Amino acid sequence: QETIKQKTINLGLSNAIHFWGVTDRVDEFYQVMDVFVLPSRFEGLGIVAIEAQAAGLKTICADTIPEEARITENFISLSLDQSPKEWADEILKYQDGYERKDMSDAIKNAGYDIAEETKKLENFYIDQYNDLHKRKYL
Repeated sequence: QETIKQKTINLGLSNAIHFWGVTDRVDEFYQVMDVFVLPSRFEGLGIVAIEAQAAGLKTICADTIPEEARITENFISLSLDQSPKEWADEILKYQDGYERKDMSDAIKNAGYDIAEETKKLENFYIDQYNDLHKRKYL
């Protein structure tokens, strides 16, 4: 982290970059962003991309992010082989703003609502327990 902080100072970017550290207020950060960019080389599902879409953000991701993370029309996929200018051009398309919509229904329909999915898991375990109990395994 110190190396990266020093690099931002050397590049004259220290006023434009903030190192926040660990936080439990991620949802608040999504609300002040204009776009979310995830140029990751290696990513599992890309939960942060799903969270960004839930916040209604244009979500510009590397094509290394699995298609399963594409929940809304706000998900935009770019190749890491594309130039930095092409990435910047895509990001700048939204500099004048865009309509941020409530994406909670899309997120729920895709199976990412924590309350709903917790209830499904709970019911699954209850059914398994009842099934084992009927068979006299418990």
